[in-house]
Amino acid sequence: NTASGGYATVGGGIFNTASGYYATVGGGNANTASGYYATVGGGNYSTASGDFSFAAGGKAKALHAGSFVWNSYDGTDFASTAPNQFLISAPGGVKLPKSTVIELGFGVVGKELNAGKIGYAVFTPDTLDIVGAAQNSGARKVKIWAEGGTTFTGTVNVNGVQLTSDVRYKKNIVALENPLDALFNLRGVSYEWRKDEFRDRGFGNGRQFGFIAQEVESVFPQLVMTDAKGFKSVNYIGVIPVAVEAIKALKHENNALKAENVRVRASLENILKRLDTLEKQNARR
Repeated sequence: NTASGGYATVGGGIFNTASGYYATVGGGNANTASGYYATVGGGNYSTASGDFSFAAGGKAKALHAGSFVWNSYDGTDFASTAPNQFLISAPGGVKLPKSTVIELGFGVVGKELNAGKIGYAVFTPDTLDIVGAAQNSGARKVKIWAEGGTTFTGTVNVNGVQLTSDVRYKKNIVALENPLDALFNLRGVSYEWRKDEFRDRGFGNGRQFGFIAQEVESVFPQLVMTDAKGFKSVNYIGVIPVAVEAIKALKHENNALKAENVRVRASLENILKRLDTLEKQNARR
């Protein structure tokens, strides 16, 4: 072992080197602490070369200032890529007890008390609570970027649903053709989920109401998505504008029938008046 840096320390082990000022290697084999105030807690072939960095485990590489790297030993390097990173390689999982709360944005000036907190049943029993970020509780927000798609199992409850629909985002806008005929080709059904065969999906209990994706696809293929396993899902919201246009079409037909009825009634009343006149003329003869 070698402790060549000013005020450096090697606690034990073999072939360890503490070459940085105030650097420390606790023990283990072939570990190196070369950064100022760097520490290798132990392990094997680990390196703390960044100033104020920490490394431990097998082949953990804290290469940047302020980085913390802990690596399980699988024979491969696990290294920091930027200053002030906190990296843990744990193929067996990172397990936190129920009472643990992860708080993001800690220390942000003016942060709402519970903003950014994630925990198991922190606020709601038997629930993974995720609290959005904001300066006050009435404006907390969570945004999810998932360009490849997002899948939810179980029931999704949303209050105050809002969907992006501004005309400035859209182009090639075309009115729907024959919405009434298209809607008549859809079949609404009731059904029960095959829960026992698809336990991982978290399907709900009782009878449900909806469509069959394969049937919708034959009418509106653009409203049906197919995942990597071939299972299909329906964009139910996309059916709403079709229903709206179908109702409007029925309204137009109904108005036309009402207008025709008024004309027929007026014509019939005219005929009845003429018949009444003829009857009176015949009666005077």
